[in-house]
Amino acid sequence: MKKWRILTIAALLVLPVRTLPIPAAAEAEEQPFENPGTAMELSIPNITETLCTWDNSGNLVSESSYGLDKTRVLNARGFHHAEYTWDEHGNLLSDTYYDLFGNPTTGDKGYARAEYTYYTDADGNSVVVTEDRYASDGTRARIPGSYSYRRDKLDAGWVVSTSYYDADGKLTRPTGGYAQIINKIGRSSSSIVSQTTQYLDADGSALIGPEGGAVISSVFDLKFVKENEITVEDVAKAIGPGLDEIEDNDTRSKALLITQSIFDANG
Repeated sequence: MKKWRILTIAALLVLPVRTLPIPAAAEAEEQPFENPGTAMELSIPNITETLCTWDNSGNLVSESSYGLDKTRVLNARGFHHAEYTWDEHGNLLSDTYYDLFGNPTTGDKGYARAEYTYYTDADGNSVVVTEDRYASDGTRARIPGSYSYRRDKLDAGWVVSTSYYDADGKLTRPTGGYAQIINKIGRSSSSIVSQTTQYLDADGSALIGPEGGAVISSVFDLKFVKENEITVEDVAKAIGPGLDEIEDNDTRSKALLITQSIFDANG
């Protein structure tokens, strides 16, 4: 039996998860929501029990929290019940959180419901295109220090920008992050690809990225693409910010980084 381990900060306990059959009818009547699937019980003595269901692909479909006396309780994340939906590629399409009475409620993430869309290539690799977060009343969530929705723009499979917005539709900078990440892609020949990445604040001013600069300019030689029959889309995924490697038939291949220049906000 595969075992999972849970660390609970409050109790400082690490406990295995045990797989259980679907609850009997008498027990199921205590559940305010019905979800088919395999149930798993995560028991934390003297705190709560969480009943979870999973789909056939191993994705979490729902979770509900109860006291040891089987009464409904709010868990440490601020909700009693949550539901999750997934696409055929295993990407999360939505997550929704409910209170003790089945009403949408704002949990520790700052929203009651979120919805996502993706771009998926022919190989099944996905990147986020849209993310929308909503409050319990259905309006766009207002989350201090975070964002209400996100938009990614793609060009022929390349992510050329990622932008974060507040509930009023204005660019916003999440705490510790960026309001926008801009990627400019250029090709000087059939095998030379350049990428320039900029990190911006909500007012358009430059920020320092994880590489240590405000502007990162990289040039790659893609001759190995033809030699190894790797597609340009494969390389596009490989040369995102901070990446210079790709997978090819379970072997690690270098994307042949020729040069990389890191600039401050003044260039």
